[in-house]
Amino acid sequence: MTISDIETPLAPPPTPMGTKERLVAAALSLFQAKGYHGVAISDILDASELPKGSLYHHFPGGKEELAIAAVGFIADEVDARLAAEFSKNKRAGAVLLELAHECVIWLQRSDYTQTPLLGLLAASPGESALTQAICDAQKRWLARFESALGGTEAAHDKACLALASLEGGISLARMSRSSDLLIRSVTLAALRINQR
Repeated sequence: MTISDIETPLAPPPTPMGTKERLVAAALSLFQAKGYHGVAISDILDASELPKGSLYHHFPGGKEELAIAAVGFIADEVDARLAAEFSKNKRAGAVLLELAHECVIWLQRSDYTQTPLLGLLAASPGESALTQAICDAQKRWLARFESALGGTEAAHDKACLALASLEGGISLARMSRSSDLLIRSVTLAALRINQR
């Protein structure tokens, strides 16, 4: 599965997918729109147009295993994107702004029905494999920003600011049905992040 297979803030329009990828794509879109607890397995099967056996063939652990796969997909794609952008020696604030502008397109395309996957899934209480997958994804992204910012304690604080402004800005944009607050919050964070 590649980034072009699933519609996320970083992805172009989807291309034909295999069964497993269709399940992940359907789950991803539904989780981003309704949250983990707002989505039933039947919803995922309806959206993917696949029989129940397909889901349990690829994800014997059911909905939680499928959610973990969705988190893994997002984690890998964002991490790869950050690595590629930082390898071009771009400043962290510039990379953050690019991500925000791509999120604006994604939000507008979804008519502001989508929200950050990790935030929605993190609302699931308890220590589970899903919670751990979310924490691992966030740690990977923080590490990318920290490394690009020099790996200091101040870099860690700025990395936290980067992710918080993006995730929070997306939520604000969704609530207001306008991308203005997303761009404002990320622009302010980018200015702070780029300060020496």
